[in-house]
Amino acid sequence: MRSRYTAYAIGEVRHLIRTTDPEGPHHQNDRGAWADELRGYCERVDFVGLEILASHADGDQGFVHFRARLSHDGAESVQEERSRFRRKKRRWLYISGQT
Repeated sequence: MRSRYTAYAIGEVRHLIRTTDPEGPHHQNDRGAWADELRGYCERVDFVGLEILASHADGDQGFVHFRARLSHDGAESVQEERSRFRRKKRRWLYISGQT
């Protein structure tokens, strides 16, 4: 989770794409368009802080409950989510999240 937050904060879209589960709902087959979409989001939003509230792993399934502070056009907001991850070949991949 921390590495994905950092990737959003610095615009490292390749890391975001590599750490998204290809079977999850956020995966896009057109990687060029997906990268452009992610890059635009990263440029518009300032990532102010991340707080991990809880984490839990059960075999190859993992969950992270986090709160992220964001700023867009000077307006601050908070995104709180319980993210679900799957471990494949020793790498944790983001599947989806519930707010």
